[in-house]
Amino acid sequence: MRNYRGRFNSYTVPCFVASGECGDPGKLPYNKYNTLYLEIHCPSVRPSLIVISNHGRTTTDFGEVSIGQSVVKSITIQNISDKTQDVSFSSSILDTAGPFLLLNSLRALQPEATHTLIVSFTPHEGRNFYETLEVHTPTSTLGITLQGRGMTPLVSLSVEGVLDMGHALAGEAVTETFKITNTSTLAVDYTVQLDSQSYQKPAAAQGLPEFLQRGEGGRRNLVGTSNNSGLSVFSCTPSVGNIPAGGNQEVTVTFNPDHHSLHYSDGARIVLFGQDEAAVLQLKGRGWDHTMYVEGGDPLDVSVESLEAQQAVEEEDESPEKLLPMLLTFRYVQTDDKPTPASRELVIGCIRSLSGAAKKSGEYSVDNLQLAAPKGFNVDQPKATMEAGSSKKVVFTWTPPAGHDPSEPVEAAVQLVLKGDATERYKVLLRGLVVSG
Repeated sequence: MRNYRGRFNSYTVPCFVASGECGDPGKLPYNKYNTLYLEIHCPSVRPSLIVISNHGRTTTDFGEVSIGQSVVKSITIQNISDKTQDVSFSSSILDTAGPFLLLNSLRALQPEATHTLIVSFTPHEGRNFYETLEVHTPTSTLGITLQGRGMTPLVSLSVEGVLDMGHALAGEAVTETFKITNTSTLAVDYTVQLDSQSYQKPAAAQGLPEFLQRGEGGRRNLVGTSNNSGLSVFSCTPSVGNIPAGGNQEVTVTFNPDHHSLHYSDGARIVLFGQDEAAVLQLKGRGWDHTMYVEGGDPLDVSVESLEAQQAVEEEDESPEKLLPMLLTFRYVQTDDKPTPASRELVIGCIRSLSGAAKKSGEYSVDNLQLAAPKGFNVDQPKATMEAGSSKKVVFTWTPPAGHDPSEPVEAAVQLVLKGDATERYKVLLRGLVVSG
């Protein structure tokens, strides 16, 4: 190219002129004596500017880039003419709202001088991009093709929706893991952000609690009960990292409650490159004061705890024999077919404590069944021993007794006793209703 001295080519193109209407393309009659000759002159000269980087190629390929990320490449041009070239850039060539951007300015180039153009590529959507950067001189124009592909980063979680941490004793911790898999063709930077540590938490707390909301709208508040100590209930490690294409990262979640609550919850948001939220995982767990626990029954409280929870603990200490309330409502469907008893379940378990001094097993018993049986109530396993780390479903059933008035509810009460590192007693109110099928 530097030794090119120029060339002048001339071409003559005959143009046949026909008259009349064209009914069949290519068959319109014409007279060869009625011919116009078009002479085309094509001079070619040596360019003033050439690209000397990338082996002289005028196409710069940025390759695949994740949405929102930037890749910068340099393009070196040289003045191969014997005159100083006043180089200018036409900003109308590049789309001002597009992904390509020239980061530095241009200047006049002396003969044989070089200049490096710095161009960035920041895709905003997943597709192919193609533009031409034109560098103008008074005598010629150098066209540089810019191309790249925007890629949407994709990750998947081994756990979808909710990660249930299970049960833990107050002051002890349990761990679970989940995996983040990078299903895209590029490496991704991820961050696990907890809603409880977000600056948006105070704003979310100003809305109505979930049990008062009608319908869903906007960002759901996943933050539940907090620790009285102010320390985080949940933690994720590693919370920041890089996952190669096709790779995965195991994240360990630690649940560490400091008091009894059934409503520990938090939201773990997987954010890519610090800006794109790729997935949301709700973390849930239950904290207990003693190794034996029972859950189930009709809800008797709300998911928002009172600020006076400490007073409730003090009152409990003053009355250790106080019966804790539980309610089981049975809805018996009345049909003409063979009657099927209404049933409800309670889950009774024994937590495996990390403390060596804690009792390793427990037991439960359902007392006063002789008072509830005449009213149609029954339980499949009224008494059993529980090993540490195990749980058992206890099924209560109700069948309306003979001569029962369907318009009247039937009520009875039994006592559930849990014996582990401490003894707890529950007053379980059984209420039976007859409903139409």
